[in-house]
Amino acid sequence: MNGLLRVILKEFLQLRRDRQMIPALLIGPIVQLLALGYAANMDVADIPTLLVDQDRTAASRALADRFTGSGYFRLAWARSSPGWWRDAPSWRWLFPPGTARTRRPGDRPRSR
Repeated sequence: MNGLLRVILKEFLQLRRDRQMIPALLIGPIVQLLALGYAANMDVADIPTLLVDQDRTAASRALADRFTGSGYFRLAWARSSPGWWRDAPSWRWLFPPGTARTRRPGDRPRSR
């Protein structure tokens, strides 16, 4: 810790001696913050998804349509698209038989 404090003190002394470094020390990080702040995009969209709909009801299809309509998920049907192993789904849904019967508005899904 003592060594780090000595390096910090040395840098402040150098900054006091060479005042031309002050704009570079202030403007450089501000430009980087503005440029890289817009480049870093944390929006999640188009997640490859596998859907196994064993319920096969209108309610389960409507639920799947709500998920895919959001723009966050893209259905990647494993058996119908060639080369599905290269586009392995990151997200998997299973609608077991009876999902429409047991699901009521306001129910929270179970996590596994």
